[in-house]
Amino acid sequence: MDNINGRYSLMIVFKYFKKFSLFIAILLGTNYLQAMEENLDPFKFKIGFEFQEANHLFPAGENNFSIQKKTIFTAVKDNKELWHLEIDGSDIEFVTPPFLPHDTEDLLVSIQSITEACNTLKNLMENKIDKISFREWIEGTNIELTSQEQTLLKQVELRPNLLLNNEVLKNRHAELLKKQEQSLPGLKKIFVERGIELVTDHEDKTYDKIADMYLIINRSWVPKFMPQVTIQHSLKDTIPLLMSLFGSLSEQPTKIENKLIQALPFINDSSKLMESSYLSEENGLLFLHTLTCASIQSSKSDSQQGLINSLHEIKRNFEHYRQVDAKVNASFLSRRPFSSMWADIKEKKQIHSTFQHLYNERIIEGNYFFNNKVVPNFKFVNYAEEFYLTDLSGRRDLSYLKDVLREKLENFPTEPLSFLLNNGIIATALIQYLWPEVFADYLNHTILSIDQPQGRYMFDLNTNEAVWVASDVDALSPPWFLDPDNSMGAYQDKKNFDELYGEAIVEMRSIKDISKDTLHSMNILQDHSGTFLTGAKRSLEEDVFSLLSILKHDFILTTSRKVLEKNM
Repeated sequence: MDNINGRYSLMIVFKYFKKFSLFIAILLGTNYLQAMEENLDPFKFKIGFEFQEANHLFPAGENNFSIQKKTIFTAVKDNKELWHLEIDGSDIEFVTPPFLPHDTEDLLVSIQSITEACNTLKNLMENKIDKISFREWIEGTNIELTSQEQTLLKQVELRPNLLLNNEVLKNRHAELLKKQEQSLPGLKKIFVERGIELVTDHEDKTYDKIADMYLIINRSWVPKFMPQVTIQHSLKDTIPLLMSLFGSLSEQPTKIENKLIQALPFINDSSKLMESSYLSEENGLLFLHTLTCASIQSSKSDSQQGLINSLHEIKRNFEHYRQVDAKVNASFLSRRPFSSMWADIKEKKQIHSTFQHLYNERIIEGNYFFNNKVVPNFKFVNYAEEFYLTDLSGRRDLSYLKDVLREKLENFPTEPLSFLLNNGIIATALIQYLWPEVFADYLNHTILSIDQPQGRYMFDLNTNEAVWVASDVDALSPPWFLDPDNSMGAYQDKKNFDELYGEAIVEMRSIKDISKDTLHSMNILQDHSGTFLTGAKRSLEEDVFSLLSILKHDFILTTSRKVLEKNM
């Protein structure tokens, strides 16, 4: 009966939308044009890139957690960082600092030098069997000839006839030439010619730990990147920015576009959508929070079978992606805490309302999709935290918890629980089974904590219990039970934060999947969808500067307006 009523309610809402679609579209166009007139200033932003090489070139790094996400070496020019190299699982990853849109020369050198670093690695690989150490990548394969060997080569160069009828000398000469060819320059020497310095002496000495460890590469290797783009911008631009890049102008909405539409404040209130003030910092923050909540996978039941299914989902994520935290399905995530952004805009705009009041008005009461699809199931959020040995040399075996919690787990199936605990993984589904009250009001906590951060739940391995600890940020930055170092809301350095370029720092984890219409706007073939910034169809430089060419107010506002008109 509930399912029938739900489908009937959906039909009513969609009829409502159809009835007013033309009316809303006309008014949206008028007010977006007004918003454009009010945004005559350039679109202010900073942009950074991450290029994770996805061929698992460094298998030895996968379970070495002491080197994960640490800087291995840094490329520097004129005392400014161009990029640095990190280890992410078994992959290497190139990470740039944030650039301003007019820093085109530095950005060009940055992207070109990343390409050059990959080319150097390939050239070195082609002259070895199948592996290159990090030291060889940087220093090159310098095989020095003795003075006697150098003299012999010089003599043959001056008198080639020495090789005639002398097979021993001819063979020796061929060996020395091959030896000489295998002496190839590394990144240091190549970069010096371009005024780029490679810095390996970082405080944590990560390079020293792995300098002589090997990257495993086959001769057919071609770099394949999983890109991410992070943009700092004003929250008033968050909605049009994401809509313009990922929305489609065709009848069929993209998968990401559906998620964006369903996170909009006042989605079912035409009188609010038509107001020019709709593109506000408050609505941008509400949209980003709603989008984050909707992206966290959840079960639909707290039954034992539902929780078991959730554990199986975590196991699949671990086996396929080596990722089990709350951002595994997220196309976008905020690198700043929501509570920090709210404090910024509240002070800037002298807002007297609470975030909770705005959320109830514009999302809970104003967004049918969120209220019916996310709210009922958010207490069944499904993600996990990973625990490692103290020296980070491996995963912590938590299988002992089955004995410690034997009474509570007496009727709970062994698998996949044993698999997860053996790999140091504690899932929220297990927490929900052991302490069902913890997540019962979690959505409300994520909202209230933005006005006033109070605390968060963590799993204490000393007491083997879920414990409440103090926190300076909201309950989504990161979500409960995740390590505070998690990238969700990790940027909390207010002292060095440049407010001039906006309150939001949003990581676009699905940037390769920008819409075909956006590709068309950048003069990129639409059948190349799913390849943006991967290096598969075009150079990284081409894609980076194509993206910069459209990041302007007239593009993001006009395009997002058209996307909304189509959906209304």
